[in-house]
Amino acid sequence: MTKPRRNAATASSAVRNAYVAAIQAIDASPFLFPDARSYFDKQNDMHAALFGAGIHSSLRFLPWHREMMNVTRRCFANRGRS
Repeated sequence: MTKPRRNAATASSAVRNAYVAAIQAIDASPFLFPDARSYFDKQNDMHAALFGAGIHSSLRFLPWHREMMNVTRRCFANRGRS
């Protein structure tokens, strides 16, 4: 299920701070992949590689981005923030 995103420009500072704290918690997760990278780092690496490959101008962008956001939301939910 896709939820509408909040506009960062109009979000309260408490909401923005909670978002930053959630990202930092995911990045500091004790779970690491065999190459010692966090899940957040892996997501970031994937985004950077696909951005360089032109994903944003591809017909595959919307399903790819939706799944990337769903995975990120699941990470937030596992950290107590959705």
